[in-house]
Amino acid sequence: MIASLKEAIAASGKYRLVSSLDDEGKLDLVHTIHMTCAENNDVSSVATQYGIAKCHSSKECGSVIDGDSLNVSLCNANLSADCGRALFKAFDYYIGLNRPLKLPF
Repeated sequence: MIASLKEAIAASGKYRLVSSLDDEGKLDLVHTIHMTCAENNDVSSVATQYGIAKCHSSKECGSVIDGDSLNVSLCNANLSADCGRALFKAFDYYIGLNRPLKLPF
């Protein structure tokens, strides 16, 4: 599911994955996806929340999570790739809402 989400992000052309909140030294605004996953037999549950982060240096960063963006999905193990793509579509839809999040600094 995570691999499929990452593939959908990379294939979109709209977003790119970064390995750190400082945007690999660019210090741009970063959209975040916070995920919590659990499995039981052939079913996975995934809770997601979206947020933003920005760094002023590699050691000075701030972030905020939009509590209203909480979403929970149940996925069958046989459909994990579809679930990853659905998670990407939900993220893309959320970004299109232009919710006014403010960073703490």
